[in-house]
Amino acid sequence: MFHKKRYLTGIDWTINVLDSITRKVSGHGNSSQVVLCLNSPPDIERLKRLLMDSFQHFPLLRGSIKRAWNLCPYWRPGERGSFFEPPLTVHEKPESDFAEALSLLVQQLQKPFANTGAHLHFNVIKYRDNQTLLGMHFDHRVLDAYGAELLLDILGRGMTPADLTQNNLPDLTEPSHLNRWPRRFIAGREINRLQVSLSKPAVASLPAPPKSELPVSTRIELLTFPPDIGRAIRLQAEKESGPLMLIPALLARVLQPLHSIFSQRGEARGNYVIPVSINQRLPHESWRKLFFNHLSFIFFCLTAEELEGDADITEKIRQQLYEQMKRRIPENIYHASMLTRIAPLALMRRLAKIPLGGKVATCYFACLKESGLGCRQFLGSQVNNLFHTPHVPIPPGLGVFLNFFDGKLNLTLSHAAGILSEDEVSLLKNELYSRLEKMGNNP
Repeated sequence: MFHKKRYLTGIDWTINVLDSITRKVSGHGNSSQVVLCLNSPPDIERLKRLLMDSFQHFPLLRGSIKRAWNLCPYWRPGERGSFFEPPLTVHEKPESDFAEALSLLVQQLQKPFANTGAHLHFNVIKYRDNQTLLGMHFDHRVLDAYGAELLLDILGRGMTPADLTQNNLPDLTEPSHLNRWPRRFIAGREINRLQVSLSKPAVASLPAPPKSELPVSTRIELLTFPPDIGRAIRLQAEKESGPLMLIPALLARVLQPLHSIFSQRGEARGNYVIPVSINQRLPHESWRKLFFNHLSFIFFCLTAEELEGDADITEKIRQQLYEQMKRRIPENIYHASMLTRIAPLALMRRLAKIPLGGKVATCYFACLKESGLGCRQFLGSQVNNLFHTPHVPIPPGLGVFLNFFDGKLNLTLSHAAGILSEDEVSLLKNELYSRLEKMGNNP
């Protein structure tokens, strides 16, 4: 069927609902930032030209949501040819070290985009010894984490949209998917059963910060393991979790320190519910599926008793992963979410409070096993590392994001201000580093 609009999928609509909830609760949208560590500043003027060219060829980067005559939401792109300043700010901080430069970059994450039609902003921070951090702040409504890395790959190679071959051109349209209703309703029934099973007993979560203190700032803690340790951690994770699987072993190392914090707070009751995002792109689809959200979710659930006992946590998570894949949960979420698109965002915000008692999760978790950034030179500068600094939706206001880059393993702990105390943050960082380092040193 011929289509010219970029209709939103159910997953896209779910991300828009999260954006709406986050704006209401925390004062900012559902956005993130991918950061490059460079050995020198990139060619700024060339980057500005590439950005202007990308915005002209991909006007959806300045788009907004509308509804079609069939009531399906679609993404209306901005007008081609309209002039605007390239979304890029340069910060000169020659006396700052890496920690100070990263702190400044995280502060830029708190700032809204230039206007309601903007969904990207670049910050370049030049610090001590001419080293540079380049941060691309992006709106999750138009890019997921892997897609953001793909976009940086295009820019870093100095490619314009005109340089892309026909096979690598991103899809700018999407059908309405107003079909396969029996399949979608069956999927909806399966997901409803999953939600019921996760909600009994109640979901464990830390109290959200007071609404009177909007906007709520995001705090970022970064742990980086060098290539030798990072590769060893990856090998050990595959050994424990199964071939080509990393999540069970890595999530187990994250859950136990979190449980310690909950126990000290007296919040270790109910189920620990962890949604994990899964990249759904096939290898040959990566460039075509550059924009919007091509992911789904798996939900892991463990009790406080399981985390305190002698049970093999990795094995329990692995069994849950197998079971959900057997039940086709990621595929069912994709189909079931299609049914939600007719509901306005305001209604979806209210409906989102019903499942799981309004507690979406204990903590978000994501792991990018492979990087979308294929280049190791970004406009003439060497890329030494890549990591993410995401806003985390409230609730739960707590998330852990892992990514691998050139053997390095980066762990980002993202938490809304007021969720964790300074002592808890220090304890959590130390425990996470210790457990992962021990995993990498496991013979």
